[in-house]
This record gives sequence, structure tokens and C-alpha cells, in this order.
Amino acid sequence: MLPYLKPGQIIEIWPVTDTTKLKFGDIVVFKENDRLVCHILIRRVRNIQDNTIHFITQGLNVAHEDIPIASENIFAKAKSCPWYHLTLLLLKRAIRN
Repeated sequence: MLPYLKPGQIIEIWPVTDTTKLKFGDIVVFKENDRLVCHILIRRVRNIQDNTIHFITQGLNVAHEDIPIASENIFAKAKSCPWYHLTLLLLKRAIRN
């Protein structure tokens, strides 16, 4: 999430108890391979085979989306949102599509 957030930086987060309330643009905190990751929520997808919900996230300075994240791995969202950087990310996505 550079330049908005730096690795190891302390941020204020809210616990997520209901992932159905998460929306596009939320900055979520999730566990990935024994580390915590803070990325922007891009969209949610439903697995047709087992009817589970997964979330697609992306870092600010990364050109590709993350692999789908299971609902149970998302446990918090950041209290503030970098609107300037989020706008840049959305513009980049619009131009690519």
C-alpha cells in the first residue's frame, strides 16, 4: 500500500464481524501465509461449486489483483481510506479495461 502505508506502519483498524458489509474501496486487513496484508477491496466473487464468498483485493502500486481471499481470512478494515491514491488506482483500472 505504498506510499500511503509503509511496511510495519501502525494503523487503526476496525474488526470485521460481517464480511457481507464490506464494499468496493474498503481497505481490508487479511492473513496471508503467516503475515498480515492491507489492500483495497476490488470485488467479491462467489464460488459456484461450494457457494462460498471470496474477495479480490489489490495493493496500490501493484498492476495485478491478488488471488481470491476467503471470507474467514479477512478480519479487519482500516479506519481511514487514501482517497487520492484510491482514485489513481481506479483510473488505472479503467484505462486498462
